[in-house]
Amino acid sequence: MSTMIRKYYYYLLLFGFVFAAITNQETGWEYHQSTDQSFYMFENVHIDGYPAIGDGVNASEEYNDGIATSTYCLEDSIDCDVLGAFVIRNELNFGFDFDDNDSISVDEIGLLDLNGDGEITSSAEVCIGWIYPDSTDFTTLPIMGDDGDYSTAGYANNGQIPYLKIYDASNDVILPLDISNIYYEEKFDDCGYDNICPTDPNYSGPDADGSENNGVHDPTIPAEPFTDCSPGSTEICEDDDGFMPWHDDNEYADGEPFEDINGNGVWDDEIEEIFNSIYDYNSNGIWDPYMPSELLGHSNLQIYLYYGELEAENDFGCMDIDACNYDSDATADNGSCSYPPTGDIPYTYNVNENSIELSWDAPDTGIPDTYEVSLFYLGNQIANYSGAESSTVFFDLNWSTSYDIAITGSNVCGSTTTNINGISIG
Repeated sequence: MSTMIRKYYYYLLLFGFVFAAITNQETGWEYHQSTDQSFYMFENVHIDGYPAIGDGVNASEEYNDGIATSTYCLEDSIDCDVLGAFVIRNELNFGFDFDDNDSISVDEIGLLDLNGDGEITSSAEVCIGWIYPDSTDFTTLPIMGDDGDYSTAGYANNGQIPYLKIYDASNDVILPLDISNIYYEEKFDDCGYDNICPTDPNYSGPDADGSENNGVHDPTIPAEPFTDCSPGSTEICEDDDGFMPWHDDNEYADGEPFEDINGNGVWDDEIEEIFNSIYDYNSNGIWDPYMPSELLGHSNLQIYLYYGELEAENDFGCMDIDACNYDSDATADNGSCSYPPTGDIPYTYNVNENSIELSWDAPDTGIPDTYEVSLFYLGNQIANYSGAESSTVFFDLNWSTSYDIAITGSNVCGSTTTNINGISIG
């Protein structure tokens, strides 16, 4: 875990001191560095059940005119997938105060092209971070927030949740990501009911009740028992001579004897193992040990760890628009494309006494699923084999007779027929 923490600080330093446009060459995704940033760290990023390909970096390592040129993915990027974060913005709402007087006059209105596509639209997709996935370790995706500079206008607001996409390099397609199999865990100090941690100067040892470092957020215990005493006196208490019934107010006062259940030296109205609010990532006020299928909103300098698998799935099918089974929804080709058979079916035949043995191959275009072979005499069909295989033999034919044969190859797209005329017997 210490290695992972060092990695966090590496990213904080890296993104804190480098401010430039970070461009991905495969997708054209681009974002500017911001002083307001958070990080999503994913244990696994998968495409079609396999780890996404990448070395876990982006173009912030080394620059050449604003574009990085180092590391494996940057040098051989055609092999690497790309993980990106996005928000949708109405660019009509984003102008720029050119004279910096906190108001935009009619003559200085300049609408910002937030995503650099050359258009001003009401639904612009704005990239706020990208990274090559890390095939062997956590993948750290930077999320840039709007820090007030024009270059980060339209970036993530505090608490905003971006949506994620991934570029699948092997199929040259951009896919949505499924977050249903990721989860995060909220931390707590686990210091026990006395809420004195080993790093505190007054720490004397583990809680005797076993509540310290037991891996669970222990339930709240009611108020510690105490003994009511006379007002202004801690010497005359319940069951003592001189204690009056009206002195029994059932409210603790300083100095009254109490049972120090958690050993912290003070009376507690209730005893709760403190859950540090800085770890309350979803701001619901309670400790959540397991929160599945949920991304957390952007918060400056916050680092979110997600376990499980961030997944993308291709829709496999035929992607050739010229094929008869073209699938417009397919994102990856599975080799299933079918084409109508065209052209002649190559054949050979052999006459052996009064039989004809016929063999054939597939036509040049389109592979038939089935073949049908018919034998004709004087234009009349006298034999037919449906589902025929090469080679097919016609037996017991008449001597001194001429026959014709038709070979038809068919599939779901269509068929083609080759005719063989004038095969003589004897």
